Amino acid sequence: MKTKGITLLALVVIIILSIMCFVKNRESDGNENRTLATYKMVFRPIKDSVVYKKTPIERFEVALKDQFLFRRIPIVLSLKLDEFLSSWSVSILRKKLGPNQYTFTRIGDYIRISSTDYLSNKVVVDSYNDEKLQIHIDQIIKIHSLYPSIRMYVYQVTQANQTGWFNDFLGVKIPDLFNQLCHLLPSYVKYNHLVYSNLRDYMTNHYKSDHHWNHEGIRRGYNDIYDMMKNDLQLSEKRSPVKQVNFSELYDFKYAGSFARNLGDELLLFSKVKAGLSEDEALNVSSPWCEFFQTSDWAQIDGSRLTLKGRIDRIVKLNDKRVNLISIENKMFESGLLKDCYCDTHPKFKRLAALLELSEDGVKLFRDSGKKGVVARLNELLRPEFKNSVRYFKIVSSLCKNAQGKFLKANFKLLLEKNEELSWDKSSEEGVYKFKTKLSPALGIFMEHFPNLPLLPGFVQLDFVFKFARELGAEIGDQCVVENLKFLKFVRPNDELCIEISQRDEKIYFEIFCNGARSAVGRIKLGL
Repeated sequence: MKTKGITLLALVVIIILSIMCFVKNRESDGNENRTLATYKMVFRPIKDSVVYKKTPIERFEVALKDQFLFRRIPIVLSLKLDEFLSSWSVSILRKKLGPNQYTFTRIGDYIRISSTDYLSNKVVVDSYNDEKLQIHIDQIIKIHSLYPSIRMYVYQVTQANQTGWFNDFLGVKIPDLFNQLCHLLPSYVKYNHLVYSNLRDYMTNHYKSDHHWNHEGIRRGYNDIYDMMKNDLQLSEKRSPVKQVNFSELYDFKYAGSFARNLGDELLLFSKVKAGLSEDEALNVSSPWCEFFQTSDWAQIDGSRLTLKGRIDRIVKLNDKRVNLISIENKMFESGLLKDCYCDTHPKFKRLAALLELSEDGVKLFRDSGKKGVVARLNELLRPEFKNSVRYFKIVSSLCKNAQGKFLKANFKLLLEKNEELSWDKSSEEGVYKFKTKLSPALGIFMEHFPNLPLLPGFVQLDFVFKFARELGAEIGDQCVVENLKFLKFVRPNDELCIEISQRDEKIYFEIFCNGARSAVGRIKLGL
């Protein structure tokens, strides 16, 4: 009888689990504000999901918890209870702030200004100690030493957690950041910050959920910065902007916090936001806070779900067909051969060209098969979807991105036409002069010699020896003779090369080392 009961129970559980697996999985939950794990993710996890790095068994367990029938009921009840207890505790434990009579509540790492929807980051007393501030000061001093003629200004965006408003509530004393900086900044730097009269003033100038300025804060900051600089730069009378600027046209970003919530691979539009597409499928949005805003983002809309597919300005027309450059780059990344890449129209031939920065796997393939092998692998990936859209490939050591990690389009033509140059480390010891470098796969000599097995030719190595010998004062002319020259091993891309040179008895002696092993040796008899 007991065995029958256990069997029946197991059967019921299996049936329930089977039903759950075939019922459409819920992918998100507004109550928890997160993406839920689905049974699809057991074998095809989304990269940004919480289960991506877990084992299939662990993924199934998480999916079972997230998709369990009636799970929303206890979650909603728990949130309601938490909200009730929070408001009840606030009514008992009141902490007042100045004339505005605000109360505070701790919520994890945040402080909620009760009776409002405003949040502030938790105060960290030692976040702005002199040591940390000095790092920024040293950067300013370094910039000034390089560009002494440039005037320097610093303006602080004051956050709520940098003030003393929460001192009594938290039982701490917040250091005065403004005075700290004034004490540490050099005299040639002008410094100012946005001063708030009280918490109501702060809330007027900031968004509710973070420390960024809203339009009022931007206006005040603009006025302060203008006033700080106008005398030095002889600026005209202050004027407010009269033209609206689409910032998505200036910067390649995908910030959508004002109209949607990130679900991982796609966005969920807020209920009061309406989204549409222009003729070229560029996203536009409208809401109670914005009548109409046209972006430069290529998008796809499915009900309340929004997918950003790239930038409109990174879509080109080839043979009357639209091609998304970002999609091409992403497809090339799938090869695993690239650390970074950038695709654009060739400035001369109106065909697509790609700059390639090789990964470790890419360097290995380049050593085995040369540029020809790398390009063949990339074309194999691109061909099914993009045919032969990319006609030119250039391997570079680095894409030379700016401090924000962005590649400037203006550098594309420069890198496409620029020849890679070697950088040598020079030293000497007891009359022996050493010249060291690492041979980048981007060197032009590796593209031609040989196509399928790139090598550093012997005549190039000998040319290096001649060049450095001349730098050391040796008179190498037409009468010199290379004696006893031997090449012992190949020198390949990504190898470390070291050339050692010494001079005795009117002769130049040299040894070449590849990754620490001798690869060539010889001497040069100087002409009379």
